[in-house]
Amino acid sequence: MQVLKSEIHLDLARESSRIDDLANSVHSLSIRFNDIEESMNNLNTQADSINPTINDRNSNTQVNPLSNDAVTVIVKNLQFAENENLIEIMNDIIHKLGQSVAKEIKIAAVTCLNSRFHGKPELVKMSLENTDQKILILHNKHKLKTDENYKTVFIQGAKSRIERLIENNTRAILRELPQGNQFRLTGNGRILRKTQNNEDSEVDVPIKHS
Repeated sequence: MQVLKSEIHLDLARESSRIDDLANSVHSLSIRFNDIEESMNNLNTQADSINPTINDRNSNTQVNPLSNDAVTVIVKNLQFAENENLIEIMNDIIHKLGQSVAKEIKIAAVTCLNSRFHGKPELVKMSLENTDQKILILHNKHKLKTDENYKTVFIQGAKSRIERLIENNTRAILRELPQGNQFRLTGNGRILRKTQNNEDSEVDVPIKHS
């Protein structure tokens, strides 16, 4: 029995070490991407200072709100007909989150995106007026689970190109680990151990972002 306990403790120690290595690798990738993004921002700043005339023209150009990930959410698994009014549907979903939430939310724009998976409904991208409204929706999205019409609908924050690259690299690292298939990456960037009932384990390993 003592030998069995020792083997179990050894296996747990190995798994813990692998998870730590994975988290460190993801952290290193995050730092690299942040360095790249900072370099690109510096180049853009230099370009702006060289040509202020272009800046003046751009300041008068209206920015598409759907291109701003800071105020945008993605709605998944929503069934709707081609001729339905998406803004009305989105407003209905927002009201399902509660009256106190709905009165604070104002939709700026809505559009459809093709799903990456065959046979799945199109994604809906919704832009809001500011980041606070986006956070308010994300904090209350769980309320849809109790609504008969929208209980299978999921809402998540839109991700930047850098965040998508980090997620893709994290999934690639998980696939390479001997027991990487025992873990999954959640929509908010956490690595969780898979369980038999598909519930999130209490032992999570968050991805470290610098």
